[in-house]
Amino acid sequence: PFTVACNLRGAAQIALDLTDDPAFVDDLLTFVTDGIIRRMKKARDLAGRPLHEEVFAFADDSVEWLSPATYERFVLPHHRRIVEEFRGRRNLIHLCGDPAHLFPTMVRELGLDGFDLGFPTEMGRARRQLGPDVTLIGNIAPHLLLTGPEQAIREAVRELCASGVMEGGRFILHDGNNCVPLTPVSHFSAMYRAGREFGVYPV
Repeated sequence: PFTVACNLRGAAQIALDLTDDPAFVDDLLTFVTDGIIRRMKKARDLAGRPLHEEVFAFADDSVEWLSPATYERFVLPHHRRIVEEFRGRRNLIHLCGDPAHLFPTMVRELGLDGFDLGFPTEMGRARRQLGPDVTLIGNIAPHLLLTGPEQAIREAVRELCASGVMEGGRFILHDGNNCVPLTPVSHFSAMYRAGREFGVYPV
């Protein structure tokens, strides 16, 4: 909801709105969230999908630049509405940037147990912050995958897997949530091979 609001108003303007006209922000986010929920329900109905599935995932990238207090005041109630409408057995959120300062609130208030994260997030720190029971997905940098070389990609995967992110067995190796046009397939293969080399859990 907040990302849509930023797209509608512009990030600079919504920042001013948060200070100058909080009632407007409340109304805007309510309007946007109502629309999101209606659209998702209709899409699932048309696709013959149930309202509640095994895994529910959503995204709201722009919340990363909000403080925890501002997030809780303005956005959390709308995230809560969405999660309550579509909650699955497991629930995760996609967040680009580095929103680590919001992780504890999201786990505590929304019951999230998975985070799909962009390359700026330090994954070992996220694991230490969230503990072993939360699934973390990420996050080799797209620009590294574009330019390589393959040895640098291999080293980045090695460092990521050694960061502590694998603790608990709930880590999925992934690009940093972007694939730059013309990225060589061989570079993705290098990431995959390194994952097979460094990302193996003990049996």
